[in-house]
Amino acid sequence: MHARPLLLAELRHSGNRWESERGDWVRQLAQYVQASIARVLPAGERADVTILDIERAGSYHYWSSQHDDVRVMRDIDAPRMRLHLRRVAADGRVLDDREHALIDFAYLMGPQPLGTNDPLRYEKRMIDRWVRKEFNPRGTAAQASR
Repeated sequence: MHARPLLLAELRHSGNRWESERGDWVRQLAQYVQASIARVLPAGERADVTILDIERAGSYHYWSSQHDDVRVMRDIDAPRMRLHLRRVAADGRVLDDREHALIDFAYLMGPQPLGTNDPLRYEKRMIDRWVRKEFNPRGTAAQASR
């Protein structure tokens, strides 16, 4: 699993670059993607994932100098992720080798995901939805998209 934090849109376009760079959220999301795929990957298959870009849910807005570290959640600031997936079958056949774009425009709708204390809850829910679709046990979602 790879992540290149200096190239991430979240860091380039953030209204508060210092706050966006703080912490290890890129590593956390990379580990989350890896663990989510590992749970559903059929025996013998291998998946190599490279995170190409991440934009977290919400954005920073400066209406007051006292709140410049507050991430405001609006429907237009949906979480997004671009990643490259190379999926290899147990017999060595390449099942998938392409870039995937994940986005959750409905991230503010419905029940709050994974508890309200997780600052990456919206991104993780987006990843979970993609993994369920892409690694459907019946294979229908992945096959239909090819």
